[in-house]
Amino acid sequence: MDYSLIIRIMIMRLSALLLPHGNRFVPTLSACLLCYSSSYSLSAYLTVDDLSVGDLLITEVMANPAAVSDDAGEWFEIINTTNDEIDLNGLLLRDNGGDKHAVSRGMAPLLAAGAYFTFGRNGNADSNGGYQTDYTYRAFSLANNGDEIILETATTIIDSLFYSTSIFGAAGHSAELTVSGFSLTPSDWTYGSGDIGSPGAAGRYSPIIDTIDSSFDDDYQAVSVAEPAVSLLMLLGVSCLIAGRFKFNGLS
Repeated sequence: MDYSLIIRIMIMRLSALLLPHGNRFVPTLSACLLCYSSSYSLSAYLTVDDLSVGDLLITEVMANPAAVSDDAGEWFEIINTTNDEIDLNGLLLRDNGGDKHAVSRGMAPLLAAGAYFTFGRNGNADSNGGYQTDYTYRAFSLANNGDEIILETATTIIDSLFYSTSIFGAAGHSAELTVSGFSLTPSDWTYGSGDIGSPGAAGRYSPIIDTIDSSFDDDYQAVSVAEPAVSLLMLLGVSCLIAGRFKFNGLS
């Protein structure tokens, strides 16, 4: 996405009013002008083609579950470090061997800013060890004796993890991202059938997500934003005709 331009959006609507006498309609103009500076973006969500290195981070991995078999209970978790929702469709999961899976269109929900997301081999919580998957992949597995997880687009590797057995310890123990790298998840963090981990939940790594959110309510009343770079200008004395929600996002 190109954030260098100052975007000006004008949404205009012609409405009609019936005069008290006769059947004439007098057109009236309603308009709203929304301006914001180049340091902000107006977008519904990002696609994988918009992503840069570090926009998604791998935060936790379960390669060797104990409560269930590997093909039932393997999973890994990521976090969205951006200020935008992300459509993960088209994201490629792979290792340096033959494992490869492209996230299928329509199968992955939007990933909210700052939210965690769990990829797993088995989407059935009754048989995968008792955790909730956000997306079930195929043709991709996590070797117990060391492997790679690579998240990439057509042009960019967003994040990658090269791990060995030393980061897991005994079976049934996940490894999570900390400020100093990957280490064993605390042993009192259990889930489902008793394996140790926190799939889909915040761990010890917690990046700061700074999001400025501005919305237009259903009654078309503008919501003020305490930010000098953003201005909402109302024209012709009528309410803004934008329905729905938009997000302003500060960029570093």
